[in-house]
Amino acid sequence: REINLDKPLVDARMVDGSRANAVFAPVGGPTLCIRKFNRVRLALLPDEHDPNQPSWVSSGGMSAQMGAFLEAMAVARANILIAGATGSGKSTLLRSVVSAFPDDERVITIEDTAELELDNPHWVKLECVHSRELAGKTAQDRRLDVADLVQNALRMRPDRLIIGEIRHSKEAYYVLEALNTGHDGSATTIHASSCVDALGRLELLISRDFAQLSPVEIRRYIGRVFDLVVFVSRLRDGRRCVQEIAELREADESGRYELCPVFKTELVVGQMGMEVEFTSVAEYRPGLRLLRKLELQGMRWIS
Repeated sequence: REINLDKPLVDARMVDGSRANAVFAPVGGPTLCIRKFNRVRLALLPDEHDPNQPSWVSSGGMSAQMGAFLEAMAVARANILIAGATGSGKSTLLRSVVSAFPDDERVITIEDTAELELDNPHWVKLECVHSRELAGKTAQDRRLDVADLVQNALRMRPDRLIIGEIRHSKEAYYVLEALNTGHDGSATTIHASSCVDALGRLELLISRDFAQLSPVEIRRYIGRVFDLVVFVSRLRDGRRCVQEIAELREADESGRYELCPVFKTELVVGQMGMEVEFTSVAEYRPGLRLLRKLELQGMRWIS
């Protein structure tokens, strides 16, 4: 990759897979930022046969009840939207959810920059190609983005479709379109500060380039696709924890969502500093859509 006065901003991938971002005059700098991806594999629940295997529960990132719920939802083919800020653990949690999938299922991952490293036996990895990485065509023709790869992945007989992150309008729309065609059991992430904010940001992204869709249509579309919204955050002491899990139910005719909390997290100051308290919402009962998905996998909800 070149960096000069005409191209003062450069994104590149290093040999070990890390991402490098360089800034040069006249924008600023010179500055080089290297982002090394977290390769830690965390299971949702502790492994009974391997007590040394790290998990979200053993590290204090969620309760055992939350881990069991997410694992059951992953097996039941719920569509999951994981929200959080940069560095909050979205990709780590996404890997953990995917690790709960049955081994005989074909998992296709789509990422702007390859970051997910999975142990699933039938894993197919697709990565975006940027304009400078292909030759012989115009810059517009040489780019293969998330939306392009989503459309192609549908021809590859996926059992599960995993999109690393939704960032732009076009990919947000095509991700929803793909999941709305019956590809249940998929998951993706989005930058947001809460479960509610994740839905609002998804709406905003789609509305930017698809003005022909009314706000009500967009909300009803989103409500038909995703079953769960999970919000994860990074605490001041560096710990990552799941702050909220909520079930998303289809929007009504006026476009109003029903976001039903399943688990909540409270931060309290204790003798040892900041402590995390995980609580379940006692009155929660799954909606009909989730109950059907559980039944199709031979599971049932025990209240």
